[in-house]
Amino acid sequence: MYVVTFYSYKGGVGRTMALVNIAALLAQAGKRVLAVDFDLEAPGLSSYEPFRCAGTHNGLVEYVTDYLETGRAPIAADYIVEKSVGNGASVWLMPAGRHTDPGYAAKFSAINWQSLYADHEGFLLFEDLKQQWAEFDDQGFDYVLIDSRTGHTDIGGICTRQLPDAVVVMYLPTPQNIEGLKPIVRAIRRESAPIRRDRVRLHFCPSNLPDLDDQELILKALLQKAAEELGYVETAAEIYHYGALDLLQQPIYSLTSPNSRLAAQYDDLCTAIISYNLTDRDGALVAIERLETQFEEARRGKSFHDLQSIQSEAALIAGRFPTDVAIAWALADLAETMTRPEDALTALNVIVDSDDANRAVALLKRASARASLDDRKAAVADLRRLLAEETPTAFEVRPAIELLKSLEAEGWRTTLEDALANDALDAIARNEILMALLSDRETAGAIVELAKRLNLRRALILALIADGRFEQARDAIISGGAPAVDELPDLFNLAICDWAIERFEPVALFARVIAKAEAIRRTGDPNGLQCFALAKYVLGRRDEALEDLRLAELAAPRVSSTFSCWRYLTVPASEMSEDLAEMRALIEAGATLRPPGRGGLKATNG
Repeated sequence: MYVVTFYSYKGGVGRTMALVNIAALLAQAGKRVLAVDFDLEAPGLSSYEPFRCAGTHNGLVEYVTDYLETGRAPIAADYIVEKSVGNGASVWLMPAGRHTDPGYAAKFSAINWQSLYADHEGFLLFEDLKQQWAEFDDQGFDYVLIDSRTGHTDIGGICTRQLPDAVVVMYLPTPQNIEGLKPIVRAIRRESAPIRRDRVRLHFCPSNLPDLDDQELILKALLQKAAEELGYVETAAEIYHYGALDLLQQPIYSLTSPNSRLAAQYDDLCTAIISYNLTDRDGALVAIERLETQFEEARRGKSFHDLQSIQSEAALIAGRFPTDVAIAWALADLAETMTRPEDALTALNVIVDSDDANRAVALLKRASARASLDDRKAAVADLRRLLAEETPTAFEVRPAIELLKSLEAEGWRTTLEDALANDALDAIARNEILMALLSDRETAGAIVELAKRLNLRRALILALIADGRFEQARDAIISGGAPAVDELPDLFNLAICDWAIERFEPVALFARVIAKAEAIRRTGDPNGLQCFALAKYVLGRRDEALEDLRLAELAAPRVSSTFSCWRYLTVPASEMSEDLAEMRALIEAGATLRPPGRGGLKATNG
């Protein structure tokens, strides 16, 4: 249960309206919400739909009066009424009391709050009330929202210091409001009741702000001064005056006008409130997003104390939701942002042990975390499981291959060959594996057979060219029909085959390649740029070819390995850089390129 008090030093800032809207938002999100009207002198909750007529129901005044008369804490459920807020959701209300009855004012005035605490154990009475809220209807409430009386009062102290986990401080940034709030805020921050383990969280919410063009920055200056004097850095939300006549009817705007600006501002306030309630799953998810932002701020400010606080809060969330997959994902991302692989492992273990649809991604991330912690054996085991047992896409397969090659200097080929037997792999993922295996000339023939058996056309064509079987490669390209040959990769590969077979430069095909490339978004990968550079040089566009090579040279170090059309093999980044340098030297010298052979272009250029 999370108790939040809505407090303002002066009225007229929309405090009660904000509470009602937050209550409705939480209820619509599936939370059990109790609204408590502690503004006993001027009750307001029962004036809002759907709480009207609740003013005829026993409430807090009767609760305290009955306690003083009997000496026993009454049953709280007798003073609580349930009200529907639509869509099957309810908000429970503990009203101020029967404030429409003639005797209400006398009954309220008869309560001596100082005597209640000093002579009648009032502190324990309200602690018992909190416990009854927590156990209400055998389920308790997720949120209790208290509408507090304004100003400096004994009731205000109960609402802002004893009962709540958090206080929403709503104010218009005028000198009177700020001066009045300063002692209240100080008292809340000093609160150290023996049974309170955590400080009361303060949410500052400037409200009923004038919705005018602040050309002279008057409002900005007032808000900044308020933040300085009240001692806070950021606001939970800013709520602006909303000039709609239907507000006079006191509807719940988050329900009646959910797409309005006012409803969005209430939603911001609701998000800020729940982000510190780590017992609420939704709140914990929002909290993790907040922690990521706080980490970046702590890093920029070099605040190690804040870093420790972030780590502690993340650990608390993990402890409260040890098997929740969504929270595990969020914590894993946070740990990655904070460069804490040991924390990432804890979260990723939860996902890997679940039936989550993205378990393959979790395995890849866990392998990376384990590798960073120098647990190479466990990292390789994760990669083998990912490739051989899970259902990874090319988005996981490609980085998995690169990581595997960095961890296993010798055994990575066997692992990839074994992975091809995984029926869960789609054609694109299998192509990625075959392309990784096509890393030396001696394996090209074996890749051809594997590609045929697995019916992988793209890998088959590249392996045939790498093996010097240009006629067969050309037949495989042509067999795809006109639509396939119009694809950019097929056009380029067909040009290479014709060049090798016919022994003259395929100018027309390379012209189609460049026209196609210029008609679509230009590629930024080193192999694509390398291919375009080759085609443009053949077409006599030397300067453009050199520019593409320059861009390819910039991109090459950013990849672990890539396909090189200079060799028709997948090569490490360092060898790709060598190929690009060799191409540059030949083009700058104006060399005439010879047709490709089994060794690719690299070995047959002069």
